[in-house]
Amino acid sequence: MLKEMIENESKQVIKEYLKDVHAHDLAELFIELTDEEKDKVYSLLTDEKLAELVSYLEVDDAAEVLQDFDIDKQIQIVEMMEPDDAADIISELEDDEQEELLKALGESSDVAQLIEYDEDETGSAMTTLMVILTPEMEVKKATKKVIQDAGDVESINTLFIVDENHKFLGVVPLKKLIKAKTPCLISELIEQSPFVTDTDSITQTLEAINNYAIFEMPVCDLEHKLVGMITLDDALDIYQEEAQEDFERLSGLPETVERNPFKTALH
Repeated sequence: MLKEMIENESKQVIKEYLKDVHAHDLAELFIELTDEEKDKVYSLLTDEKLAELVSYLEVDDAAEVLQDFDIDKQIQIVEMMEPDDAADIISELEDDEQEELLKALGESSDVAQLIEYDEDETGSAMTTLMVILTPEMEVKKATKKVIQDAGDVESINTLFIVDENHKFLGVVPLKKLIKAKTPCLISELIEQSPFVTDTDSITQTLEAINNYAIFEMPVCDLEHKLVGMITLDDALDIYQEEAQEDFERLSGLPETVERNPFKTALH
């Protein structure tokens, strides 16, 4: 459909279509385009929609899109993406391209920190975009912070609590915060929560998520400082990608291929 539109429709018609189409659908259409057609699409996409498109492409395709732009545009795209998605894509770039982009982003950026993890470590799949509160916060102030952060984080269903040294103390479910009445401190609402460490394998994290039925699992470093959180979907996506690579290498073993990768991870 997009191919035909590029050939037959005006730029304005195509621009309106690109504005309304979901990024998932656009990604499927985009990979069928020629380089010349892709350039036309780039010229008609908003910066936000371009970042969404890159997020929905397979990582190797997304890396190729980044390579179509200069370093300033790459930074702009990456900074509009979720850090874990951006880190996956940057990992596909050539070493010199990675180095240039990461240097431009800064060593302290979330993306630069995530890319340091091995691909089978939980840290590589976690997000740093979450609502973090402290125990001395009054519920009214905490609620304002949740509202303020809501547009920039992956989820607000679980609120993560840390002390002054950023050590993980527990969680407060959003429903519990909403029901709390002033005066009340976050310290009165904290629930104990299991967590995984950033160097745990994806398989270990999937087992923990399954065992505790926690779909937004806190991720801490070895000093128990909160460094991120990982969702079931993100952990499973990474595990399945790794499992598929293993299956392809072992394609001569049909009994391996037939096993469900999610069940394998949880047993």
